[in-house]
Amino acid sequence: MRKSDKVKLLICPEDILLMKMPYKTSAKNRFFGTVVGISPHSPLIKVKIDVGFNIISFITKGALEELSVKIGSKIYVEFKASAVHVVKKIF
Repeated sequence: MRKSDKVKLLICPEDILLMKMPYKTSAKNRFFGTVVGISPHSPLIKVKIDVGFNIISFITKGALEELSVKIGSKIYVEFKASAVHVVKKIF
């Protein structure tokens, strides 16, 4: 890639952690947002969070219940820098 190339940053939804409270972890990329979508994505649950832009996370049904995630819930979103994939935009 060259400096002038346009890129996209991709993060696998499985690499996105959701938390009710911020905890001290090795993941340093943290956002606070609002849950705007919840839908089944067998065998996981797809959760869309608005943090100024949309982030998608896949979590288990157990995690959904344990965190009491609902539309409108306020939640922390966190991921490690190593989870970010940089890809060249081709169009």
